[in-house]
Formats: sequence, structure tokens, C-alpha cells
Amino acid sequence: MSRSVIVYTLPTCTWCDVAKRMLENAGIAYEAVDLKTGGTALRDEFNRRTDNAKTVPQVVLVAGEETRCIGGSDSLDAETLHQIRQFLSGEVDL
Repeated sequence: MSRSVIVYTLPTCTWCDVAKRMLENAGIAYEAVDLKTGGTALRDEFNRRTDNAKTVPQVVLVAGEETRCIGGSDSLDAETLHQIRQFLSGEVDL
């Protein structure tokens, strides 16, 4: 099963840049999804995967059809980054 990290962002969001930089510094590959470029389908996906979050960034772990929303840049502490690496390597599940 494919595992990935998605970061939902907006173009002028400073905290989005912080979250992406933290993931990069931890060696974690991710896909950045700009909510400005999507339509209703993307907004619906965002709401479903983030439990209707009202802010960005939102970091989401994806394993097939299963997802787990981590939260924003303030949620990316050392322990959470370690858990994300474990998830991507298959050591832990969602």
C-alpha cells in the first residue's frame, strides 16, 4: 500500500512555508496541494481529510483510502516528525 504525506497550503501562507521547511529538514517527502488552484472537489477532499479544518497548513498522512490529519506547523514537533518517518517506512500504521 502506498503511503504519502500531503500538505494543504495557500500561496501566501507563511505557516505553510514553515511546515514544508520542517518536513524538508526532517528528510520527509511530501506533496504540497495549493487549495487556491482546486475547485469544489479539492475543497471537499480537504474537508473530508482534515475534519473541516479552517486553517492551513494541514499535514495529512495517506495510506490507500485511509487518512490521518496531523494538523498544522505547530503540530510538527520532533516526536511527530519521527512518527511520520516511521509511518512512511511502514513501521507503524495510521
